[in-house]
Parts: sequence; C-alpha cells; structure tokens
Amino acid sequence: MEFDAARQGPLFETPVAHFLLRAFLSDGIDEVIAHMTAIEAAVGLEMDHKAKLRPKPDLHKGLSATKRVAARIGGMLNDGSAARDYQELFELRSTFIHGRAGLQKISTAKRVMARSIARRVTAGLINLSHQTARPRSDVLTDLLDHGAQYL
Repeated sequence: MEFDAARQGPLFETPVAHFLLRAFLSDGIDEVIAHMTAIEAAVGLEMDHKAKLRPKPDLHKGLSATKRVAARIGGMLNDGSAARDYQELFELRSTFIHGRAGLQKISTAKRVMARSIARRVTAGLINLSHQTARPRSDVLTDLLDHGAQYL
C-alpha cells in the first residue's frame, strides 16, 4: 500500500518497480544488473551523464555519474559502506558488460549485496516520497550534497 502511494509521486517517475521485479525474477549476473538498474532508476539523473544539464555552479563537478549515484545512496541511507558497495558492484557490472577477461561466476554474496542495496534504496525512496512532494531532481540534488561526504 505504501509503495502504491509512493509510486504516484514525483520520486517514482522512473521505472524503479519494473527493474526491481526483473531483478527478483532473474539470477546470477542478470539479477545483479537488474538490481543495479533499479538503483540507477531510483537515484540517478540524466544530468549525471550530461554536464551541460547540471545547474551552475556544479558543486560536484569532478564526480562521475557512478560516484554521484553512490553519493546519493550514502546520503539517503546515511551509510558510507553502501556507497562503496555500490561502486564495487558497478565495477563488477562494467567488467561483465565490457568483456574484460577473468570474470568469474557471480557470488551469492555479491547478489545479496546488490539485492540489499536495491531494497534499501527503494525503501528510502518510499520514505522520502511520504515526506515531500518536491521535484525529483531537487530531492536527488540534496541527497548528492549530503552524500558526497561518503566518497
């Protein structure tokens, strides 16, 4: 019920639920990639990849898109380890997608890590949606400002 109410607000303008469902119906690297995509749908912005869309001045000019998402995770959850875990999972995902040699089977620990972060981020987004009706970009900018300390 809380999720359905939250989905009507501006924080769920992106397909977070779609990718969460895909993740829970997948396994191995497909599960990890779907959870990562759910996280990025939850706390990523187009301007993370396109500097020209960012407000000026950009207080976090030197941060990559991955670090911006990681910072928002840390800010939302008040947890620097979650930000670091996301970055570790992102590297694993990139290794798989870009075909680097030496990739082994995805461990249960990594799948659980991805699942846990996606679940926590979604729950955090639901909680935030009950606290504010501000535009998604404003909320995520505040999370980036707060979470930059965790990088």
